[in-house]
Amino acid sequence: MSDFKEDLAFLCKPKCGFINTTGKFVIQPKFEFAKEFSEGVAAVLVRDKQSGKELWGYINQDGKLIIQPQFRRAYSFSEGIARVGFPEPVRGIKYAYINRGGNVITSSHFDDADDFSNGLANVKLGKLWGFIDYTGRFKISPQYRSVGSFREGLAPVKTKGWGYINSRNEMVIKPQFDRAYPFSEGLARVQSKDRWGYIDKTGKLVIPYKFDNADDFVEGFALVRLTPKSDFMFIDKKDQTLTISKPN
Repeated sequence: MSDFKEDLAFLCKPKCGFINTTGKFVIQPKFEFAKEFSEGVAAVLVRDKQSGKELWGYINQDGKLIIQPQFRRAYSFSEGIARVGFPEPVRGIKYAYINRGGNVITSSHFDDADDFSNGLANVKLGKLWGFIDYTGRFKISPQYRSVGSFREGLAPVKTKGWGYINSRNEMVIKPQFDRAYPFSEGLARVQSKDRWGYIDKTGKLVIPYKFDNADDFVEGFALVRLTPKSDFMFIDKKDQTLTISKPN
């Protein structure tokens, strides 16, 4: 069972359908697998009765197929565009992007890809990553060993170390981290010497490297852990621990 998204969650018994928040099936279980709704549509895996082949397509919230099953892999729509996978004889899977009409909008098929965020999607050609825009053209040519998605105007990229670029491909936070993630609510989690901390958009370390594990900030709090043996806890942006009262 998935989380609820857009008031629907998929549930497999063993076929997959979608329930509403009252637990009622509003899209009957008939799919081999499914993914959560996003922007009014969901990817579903359909088995052809004659050939037995399983391919992904997309349904609307009425359960109607609006993009016919034709993809080896399919992901949720983001900013009106979804990434899909096609079979490729040598490498197995190549990725492209489709619009809500199911039309492929990219002329290239990529070795790896991620969802659109802030108007750009990170894609891989060969061994290097770059970023494309909604037309499928490269806004930032493939040149990085690894990247993360653009969020809040910046994206983490790896050269010798991890730093952050803007959409003009200007390095605004110099490479200095062992690992870096996209910004969330003005802060990004970064790693140095196996410890995690948080930086702001100037690159200033505002919460020191002291965590064994750390997640993004969501609604003002982040889930962190000091050591592998310690409990997880929530901190706020001032590095204050959230006090959780004992249950009655």
